[in-house]
Amino acid sequence: MFTYRYSYRPAVWKRLLTRPGFAKAQAYVVEAPTPGHIRTLIVRAGAD
Repeated sequence: MFTYRYSYRPAVWKRLLTRPGFAKAQAYVVEAPTPGHIRTLIVRAGAD
């Protein structure tokens, strides 16, 4: 579930970061500790 207007799925974040030149991009979702709560999206990008 995405709650904000500008939320993107992990695959979209990877694409948004690699297109302008980041060599590596990772994006994944961490489940909430309580079932039914909003999950956390983690995104990292680097030059090499």
